[in-house]
Amino acid sequence: MRDGKRDVNEAAAVGECASHGRTRAGGARTRGCASPPIQRRWVRLEDGEQVPLQTGDRTVALVDILGFKEIVRTSELLGLAKQLAGTLGSCVGLAVTHSQKIVKDGVARVAWAKRMCGYFQFSDTILLYSRDSSLRGCFNLVVSAWHLVRSLFAIRFPCRGAVVFGPLAMGPEKGLFVGQSVIDAYELTEAQDWGGAVLSPSLVATFPQLKELAEQKGTIPNLLLCPYRVPFKSGAKLPFEQDRELLCLNWRFNLVVEKGTKWLFRDPQDEGALAKIRNTLEFCRLLRAQGRVYADGPNFPTVLRPFYVGHGGPGANFPHGDEW
Repeated sequence: MRDGKRDVNEAAAVGECASHGRTRAGGARTRGCASPPIQRRWVRLEDGEQVPLQTGDRTVALVDILGFKEIVRTSELLGLAKQLAGTLGSCVGLAVTHSQKIVKDGVARVAWAKRMCGYFQFSDTILLYSRDSSLRGCFNLVVSAWHLVRSLFAIRFPCRGAVVFGPLAMGPEKGLFVGQSVIDAYELTEAQDWGGAVLSPSLVATFPQLKELAEQKGTIPNLLLCPYRVPFKSGAKLPFEQDRELLCLNWRFNLVVEKGTKWLFRDPQDEGALAKIRNTLEFCRLLRAQGRVYADGPNFPTVLRPFYVGHGGPGANFPHGDEW
């Protein structure tokens, strides 16, 4: 896997851009919102140990890999563990960190790096959480989630996920994350019958700027978010009307796969897995028909330029391998 246009360490640059309102090349800005303070306190455990605990509203994303049970069943355990700790871990780290490189005396160096959101990984499930409850924190997490989902597809780990907003109590040092936001993210993720990720209607209602900017040509949200009637499992119970368009992460944006999008999926083992693949490819087909898959230009944000998956050294371009 390689990126023919940029250094992948610039993973969340767009999130920082959006968080400061620089969403258009012409300088249009987003509206901010006040961030209620996150409560931080020390709590004493039964054994007397004190641990820091944070509570408050956060933007939260949950992403998990499709068909992971089958992957575990058919893989050599140590090799799979190395892949989760190595390749998958790198994808997560790059997605949530924005770093800037400078060239000095002919040598590229990292000038600075900033964590755009927090994360916790347990097996094939990744939880992202915003630094606070602000619009800026939400933007940064949404971009990180988009980058993560696209990266997972690129390494042939198709996934599904959800981005929500709500109460969260957490003690990262202890791996503690509990709250309605985690429940909502889990239930919305499990209800989907495809590979992709959706923003909950309650999140969009909390931050209406997301929908407003997603509808404006030339904005970063317009490139990374798209309305779509998400396929849900039969009988899924959700707190909103399912037959409606929801904002989704456009993980297909500027992803160029030499062997094509269909190659990113492993051979389906049952009808349920095949249905998820069909639903995902239909989403990609519609995006291509709408012209929402590729964009580039001299002033285009570096982090959003085409991401190539295939053979060949740096600078070796190739076309996408199929109609999806």
